Amino acid sequence: MTTPISKAKGERLTDQFVDAVETVGWHGDGRGGFGLRLRVQKSKHGHLCKSWVQRIKIGGKTYNRGLGTYPVVTLAEARAAALENQRQIKYGSGHELVQAADRAKTPTFKSLVPKVIELRIVRSADAYKARRQWENTLLDHAAALVDMPVGEITVADVRAVVAPYILNHGNPTSGDVRKAADLRQRMRHLFAYAIVEGYRTDNPIDGLDTTLPQPKIEAPRQRSAHYSAAPKLYRAICDTTDRAESLRLLLRFVMLTGSRASEGRELVLSEIEQDKALWTLPAARAKTGKEQKMPLSSETMEVLYRADELAGGIGVSFDDMGLAFPNNRGKSYSTEAMRNLVVDASGGEVTTHGLRSMFRTWAAENRTDVPREIAEACLSHDTRSEVEARYNRADYIEAKRDLLQSWADFLTGEKSA
Repeated sequence: MTTPISKAKGERLTDQFVDAVETVGWHGDGRGGFGLRLRVQKSKHGHLCKSWVQRIKIGGKTYNRGLGTYPVVTLAEARAAALENQRQIKYGSGHELVQAADRAKTPTFKSLVPKVIELRIVRSADAYKARRQWENTLLDHAAALVDMPVGEITVADVRAVVAPYILNHGNPTSGDVRKAADLRQRMRHLFAYAIVEGYRTDNPIDGLDTTLPQPKIEAPRQRSAHYSAAPKLYRAICDTTDRAESLRLLLRFVMLTGSRASEGRELVLSEIEQDKALWTLPAARAKTGKEQKMPLSSETMEVLYRADELAGGIGVSFDDMGLAFPNNRGKSYSTEAMRNLVVDASGGEVTTHGLRSMFRTWAAENRTDVPREIAEACLSHDTRSEVEARYNRADYIEAKRDLLQSWADFLTGEKSA
């Protein structure tokens, strides 16, 4: 058994000590070592790691300057580097050492991306998609910045990233304008986070407002047909034979409830209170981030009974915690699969989101007795002001039930517009 090697405080390091020491911690080079220290650490696999660090003082501030790992850098080489740094501080300004030390402490643009995304993306049905969009914007479209220390990025740097999308030889496309807007917004959040963490003092995105134009973004209108075509479309979805029945049931559910595609495709039957014909959409899956209660028509309940049968239930009780409308792999359908069915069934006239527009227009023109806030509530839109919402917390369950039953009757041909 070997005797543990030791060194008295203030003594200089030796080659033998550096090679043999296994005590985790800092081991200084003693008097005249110019702040040179050997750092001994253990990796997560239990291996010893040794590295050289010089503690230097410039302008009243103390910095730790890495000099490399042992044995790649020997004791003699580490001492030579420490001596050179000390000479630089004594006979020069030491600015280069300060800048290098600051860069070592400041994280890169890329390293902050996951942290900012975690703060900005609310857990929901579309969280995975939103996360990928943020990563695409910040890591791909802003690729020129990813390896730069976040504290050194200037207005000129961010302008070089954003400008091509806005200027585009004087003829930017709507897609370019959207990318530029996403870049501005998402980088603004990243730099704001960097300011809060103390990595910089200003937000370079603010400088773009005076150096680049801000083209107006027109929200694309989702394709939708007149609501008079809705019964025919509903029947086409029911009767089509080239799509899985669970997908057809999903589209029928979305069309009957006016719900968003993401809310329908992630539905689990346990969210349904059968005796009340009531769907409670959890806050975690709602776009608004608030729990939504939606009454269900008799036709919608029939859709759910059939979905339960397909899932292996008996079609009369909803105890299943699995997806109501799974694909053949047991996963939720993609928005693309839903969109393709609606587009095909409508002859290219309607998209999935357009189904909501058909319902809203039908309600506006055929149920003039229904207050606007009820029709909007069926779409999970809250028209109340912030102050009003604090006091008026009504769910409008029965009023929504009446409207949605009327809409279901119209779709199934039991009642004309």
